[in-house]
Amino acid sequence: MLYKTRTELRQSIIILIVAFFFVTLIFLNYAYFSTRAYIYEQSIRNQFSLPPGKFLWNFPPSNYSYCNFNYGLPAKINYTRNNLKYPPQEGENSSYRVLYNAVETYLDDNVPNVTYVTHVTVDFLLFIPEIARYWDGPISIAAFVPARDAQIFIQKITKLCFCLPQMSRVSIHLVFPVNHEPLFEEASNSSSIFNNCNIKNVFVDRLNRIENRLFYPINVGRNAAREAASTYYVMVTDIELIPSKHLAMKFMQFVKGFRNNETPFVFVVPIFEINNGYKVPQNKEQLQQSVKEGVAVYFHRYVCPHCQKFPGIDVWLDTPNSDSIRPFLTVKREYPFHRWEPIFIGTKQDPVYDEALSWEGLQDKMTQMLQMCLLNYNFVILDGAFLVHWPGIKKKGQRVTEAWRTSFIKNNSKEYNHITEQLSRVYDSNKNKKCKLQ
Repeated sequence: MLYKTRTELRQSIIILIVAFFFVTLIFLNYAYFSTRAYIYEQSIRNQFSLPPGKFLWNFPPSNYSYCNFNYGLPAKINYTRNNLKYPPQEGENSSYRVLYNAVETYLDDNVPNVTYVTHVTVDFLLFIPEIARYWDGPISIAAFVPARDAQIFIQKITKLCFCLPQMSRVSIHLVFPVNHEPLFEEASNSSSIFNNCNIKNVFVDRLNRIENRLFYPINVGRNAAREAASTYYVMVTDIELIPSKHLAMKFMQFVKGFRNNETPFVFVVPIFEINNGYKVPQNKEQLQQSVKEGVAVYFHRYVCPHCQKFPGIDVWLDTPNSDSIRPFLTVKREYPFHRWEPIFIGTKQDPVYDEALSWEGLQDKMTQMLQMCLLNYNFVILDGAFLVHWPGIKKKGQRVTEAWRTSFIKNNSKEYNHITEQLSRVYDSNKNKKCKLQ
């Protein structure tokens, strides 16, 4: 550019300097607030990026146990063959045994009459205190504890029993293979050996289950824990699913006034997951805000979109928050929702989970879902109640599909074919062709 006078040149230089100054100021301002936002976000994440059970670390232990141990526990284990029971479905044909009520629950009249039913391995036991502090009803847990895993498990549970009063609502049932019965070295256990409630996790590679490559009989655990529940209503779920606030109490208030002439039916509790580092929502308003901000989504959205995307989810998320639980929508589990795997509150009369299916083989709940479809179940989706998988959102590519699973997946597929053939003969699947497994 040619300038006619020095004055014009000076003016152009001044304009460029002023423009550069303002651009720099805007950039620095943006960087400053971005850094502050990042630091704030990290502080929030650090505040809530806690391992399960860490809230107990600053608790002083009690002088007595809140748990009611049986069979000589926790110092030793002492049972006879008569104490061992067969799993609910396979019975004496099973290669597993169950020792019910190794820890027995103590309930008063104020505890809501619906049980959180779940299963656990030793490396996930630190989720037990998280469930105990959020779930306001009884809790029935089947623990898979082959060989020396049993002693590791009981040692950790014993410490929990001196640290968390809510453990009085927890019953624990030991599940193990017949050729890997619990190994237990007698030890002295008293409150004096605990000087804090810092309960650390277990090194996975030391577990008998891992060393011996024992597959996890997830449905034996589900059925055993459900069988042991002392309440009429049960919610069979997974140990990493945190319930919304007062879910058990609110459900009992709701169900007293619920009327449905169409039977059988169960009550679906929607499931979501939230980014690691964010506080688990405890009411629907918090959940809606988390979804709006993009830090929470429905469970398995990115790894299995059809598994937990329940009918009417968009309307459900737009429905205003309520302090009570109410029915949102009643549906069948039929095509196009034939791959839906809801968690629900039902009863012990509902179909069992097939014990021939392993966790490693994937899709271990699908045959139960098929049977419920063939039985013409109604699924009442609840509003005002939900579960949140914690911690973290599973992303595409994170789902475990390693080569070691191949044989288990093949075995589950073989069992599927056998189970579906049986179900077709019993229920005549031609009567409802919308009931599909695949």
